[in-house]
Amino acid sequence: MIYSATPLNKAVNPVSPYMYSPFHHAGYRQPSGMWTRSYPSPYEEFVKKAATGIADFLESARKLQYSAQELGRRTDSPFQAREARISDPSAIAAQAGNGASVRTYRVEVHSLASAQKNAGTEMERGAQTGLESGVHRLKLSIGGREATVTSEILSSDTNEQALNKIRDAINGARAGVTAKLVTDGPGGTARLELSGDRTGTDNAFAVTDESGHAAAWSGIAEATSAATNASYSLNGGGAQTSQSNVVELEKGKATATLLRTTNEAVAVDVRADGKKALEQANKLVDTYNETIGRLKDAAGYLNPLIRKSFEETASETAYGTVGIRRNGDGTLRVDEKAFQASLSADPERSARTVGGIARALEKEASRFRDVPASALLNKPMMALQQFAAYQATMESYLQIPTTGLLVNSFF
Repeated sequence: MIYSATPLNKAVNPVSPYMYSPFHHAGYRQPSGMWTRSYPSPYEEFVKKAATGIADFLESARKLQYSAQELGRRTDSPFQAREARISDPSAIAAQAGNGASVRTYRVEVHSLASAQKNAGTEMERGAQTGLESGVHRLKLSIGGREATVTSEILSSDTNEQALNKIRDAINGARAGVTAKLVTDGPGGTARLELSGDRTGTDNAFAVTDESGHAAAWSGIAEATSAATNASYSLNGGGAQTSQSNVVELEKGKATATLLRTTNEAVAVDVRADGKKALEQANKLVDTYNETIGRLKDAAGYLNPLIRKSFEETASETAYGTVGIRRNGDGTLRVDEKAFQASLSADPERSARTVGGIARALEKEASRFRDVPASALLNKPMMALQQFAAYQATMESYLQIPTTGLLVNSFF
């Protein structure tokens, strides 16, 4: 039975002139009224120690609950993190996202994707422009889209000034083509160079004059380097093409970026990212050990079944297969070598095993969030029934909420 505190207008008298105090581990006799006459009274000293022990335990259980939540997530779990190892990083770069399949890909690069380039005619920078004055309109066609760009040329403009105006008009249209002015130094020559913003044949572009002769005069109407697609083979299969140099190995989860052509296949090894999983497993073990330590410290006040329940939840039969070991004092440790070996051999099984332990510990730790302080006490303590009358006083020492219903199997 758990006794709730009731408002008291006077001190609660002992049940007999001489009785065993509930405020020490060993019984001793005290005269009637001694609990309330001395300051601080033995009762108050006991309450402070018990309240501190309970508060420390509840705080460690809260941290255990949070670390278990992070590790026990079925989605976005640290066990879902992946990394990619490449046998030739100069030829291929690779990225693997959460949940990517653990496997090895063999990629051979036949050609790279490229963007179209149009290099204009070189002309003297400071010479007066040969482009007639007035408004000149260019049409840019790319990927089935068209855009008209306009520039106004003055008779006083130099070649460099006229080229700058055409460049700014093209860039201002944001049509998928970028123009830049290429010069060879002060007093030398200048020309326009146009580049497609994206690689692949679908992003080839055309430049034509709508009115005026800006395209013809500047020489930017002709492609000097055509847009091309990438060509590659995957796992010994036939050649595949891609508009870009970023190709999918597993849709939405793993990609490879082609950097140069190769004479043989490059291995891309997608594996579990053991660093993140190990870091979180160590955090779980640390918070579990802290909780067990707090329970040991408060063994004189707390129900021993609480510690027993935590230890049974972290059953060795469940976690031993993934490299989590039990120490002689009941705490846990992570055997990093065994943990990594288990993760490399079967990351899905490791994730299920550790995730199951984490969720069980989270459930266990969450049971004590709204438990009254007196409900956690060691019931065999002498005179506990009378002590329960002081529950409100005890809970005043706790800096955490202690209200709510106790729903557990301890009592």
